[in-house]
Amino acid sequence: MEQYLRFKKLIARLKDAGIIESQKDLCKKIGYNEAYLSQIINGKEDISDKFKEKLKSLEANLKQRIIGQDEAVETINAIAKIRYFI
Repeated sequence: MEQYLRFKKLIARLKDAGIIESQKDLCKKIGYNEAYLSQIINGKEDISDKFKEKLKSLEANLKQRIIGQDEAVETINAIAKIRYFI
């Protein structure tokens, strides 16, 4: 069950980092439907390796956001958090 609590936190971190606007936006960006994501969040479905790889692809989006030094630190922290959750 801890895995699912961590996943909920991951979604919040992605929102805070400006990578996604909502769970719906996350689904759109990684190519999954909202029903599957809801099942994961509610602990009714296991998180597949393919799904994890799609989440890791968001890391590239974070790296592209690096503009200034302060933003770079925030981006590195966000990447580290994604790796922890996955």
